[in-house]
Amino acid sequence: MMRFLICFTVTLYTLLFNAQSLPWEAHIVQRANANTILTPFNKNISHSVYILGLTIPSAYIIKGLLSRDSIAIGRAWRIGLAGAGNIAITYLLKESIKRQRPFETYAEIHAYDNLAHGYSMPSGHSATAFNVASSLSLEFPKWYIIIPTYAYATWVAYSRLQLGVHYPSDVFMGALTGTGIAWLSKKMQSRWLGHVQTKNKKENK
Repeated sequence: MMRFLICFTVTLYTLLFNAQSLPWEAHIVQRANANTILTPFNKNISHSVYILGLTIPSAYIIKGLLSRDSIAIGRAWRIGLAGAGNIAITYLLKESIKRQRPFETYAEIHAYDNLAHGYSMPSGHSATAFNVASSLSLEFPKWYIIIPTYAYATWVAYSRLQLGVHYPSDVFMGALTGTGIAWLSKKMQSRWLGHVQTKNKKENK
């Protein structure tokens, strides 16, 4: 945990100091942006992120309430809280870094996502995609869950480049943020649950 926090902090401050001028990143975005064959698909997969982020915990809470399944309710809370924390931290980072989007800085880069607004770093879509992938992978640590969910998250991250609304470091920072918050949320909730269970056992003795 400590190593992760150190790496996260160093990466964050490195990106903060270089957030406003990364010409090599603009070149990468330009090349991806010029390939418009997959633009319609990328728009759809990009816009699906927040729908999934809301649908998955909602489905678990409904299942849990209807069938009185405490495990499903627990999963709904863990995934939902991780998602809420991810949105909050991503927003705070955006407002702190205040990085302009590629299409706002470079006239040759076109924005194919008309819904893109606000600041660029970190990528909210990438953060949410990796947050969902990480939360599901932590709940179901099986290869047939891990590989598809992270493949989906990676494609979402690429789509943000191709659509001209983010730099590579934006999506990297988003992936790091979403994954980190999912992991920390899982650890914190597990410790809290363990503390509650230990307290209940002592009271029942």
